[in-house]
Amino acid sequence: MPKASETQALKRVGECLYRNVQGTYFALVKRHGKQIKKSLETQDPEIARRKLTDLTRKVDRIQGQAQRDILFEELATQWLASVKFELKPSSYSPRDAAVFEVSAVKRRLSFCALS
Repeated sequence: MPKASETQALKRVGECLYRNVQGTYFALVKRHGKQIKKSLETQDPEIARRKLTDLTRKVDRIQGQAQRDILFEELATQWLASVKFELKPSSYSPRDAAVFEVSAVKRRLSFCALS
């Protein structure tokens, strides 16, 4: 049985793209001083390149400069959309209601502060 260090040895095969000894591709992306290593869960190089492109877009979207100034309502809407299909309606509904309530309170507080 091979050692863990032997199975995790990665060989660079492209920009931000690595392959282990079993042939599985990994992405190694660095953004804002953070390194993100993720298995692309494929042994096909073309699929790996597509998944790498998708991952870099997702990382840029999450850690991009524009995202730092996002409003609560926008962020909550994005989050709700991302978890909607992972949750049962009975689990999604309370989260949706909570976001709606927090948004409403935030709007009332900002309106009171302006007047």
